[in-house]
Amino acid sequence: MLRTTSAKRAGTEVQHAAAEFARSLAAKGYSASVAVTPHRERVRYPAVAYAFDQIIRISVDGKTAAALEAEIRDKLSQAGVPNAQVSVTDHPGGGRDIRLTVERQHVGDAGTAPEPMPQLVLERNGAPLEGGEGFSVKVQKKKIDGATSLTVDVTANGKSAKVEVPNSDSMSDAALTDAVSSQLRQAGIDARVTVTNGKIEIEPAR
Repeated sequence: MLRTTSAKRAGTEVQHAAAEFARSLAAKGYSASVAVTPHRERVRYPAVAYAFDQIIRISVDGKTAAALEAEIRDKLSQAGVPNAQVSVTDHPGGGRDIRLTVERQHVGDAGTAPEPMPQLVLERNGAPLEGGEGFSVKVQKKKIDGATSLTVDVTANGKSAKVEVPNSDSMSDAALTDAVSSQLRQAGIDARVTVTNGKIEIEPAR
């Protein structure tokens, strides 16, 4: 008896491939029969695992602020991230402010690694935007062995910073605001940080 697995996902494709294999064996004088059974795997976060492991590329060419905002939100939703906060605003004097906030929580033990956050790449004329146009915020809270740590990734006009705050759940709003603000300043990012009941909002400083 020979057992194998196929990378094909559609049952009809696997059945066809198995039948072809049996016919090729019969042509060589071997008596063969085939049976196909589905292989099932348990995935804890199927949509999230898919979404947070991919790069989402979106062209800004010829699109209004409203159209670009809708497309970014739609692509993230299709990828399994329906709660993203997206804002695209044109400035009267020229330029465009693109803000993206994605929040997620991971609960597990020290041996369970969280899925990586999604990467959004905006392109103009087929190439990534120089200087990383826009302002993006990715907030991740990890609760491991009862302790919550906060990780915030901020990208602002070509500069990026990763803010890490351990035991964030035990901090007051004011203390958490100071911790995040100081790390952003050290990275050269001028931003306005607001924390209300533990919920973080980060906006570009004007």
